[in-house]
Amino acid sequence: MSATPASAPRSAVTLAAPADVVVVAGRGHDGVQAYGPRRRVFDDRIALHEALLRSRT
Repeated sequence: MSATPASAPRSAVTLAAPADVVVVAGRGHDGVQAYGPRRRVFDDRIALHEALLRSRT
């Protein structure tokens, strides 16, 4: 389990072997995560895309 939602896709992509499949299951239709009264902009698709781009370097 990752410490933050943003670190989860990075961890999954980093740990995945070439033939592995990374599944991001969550509330991808929401562009905001709410924690009680706090709200923060976050998109699973963008986080995964950035993790994949970083894995190529």
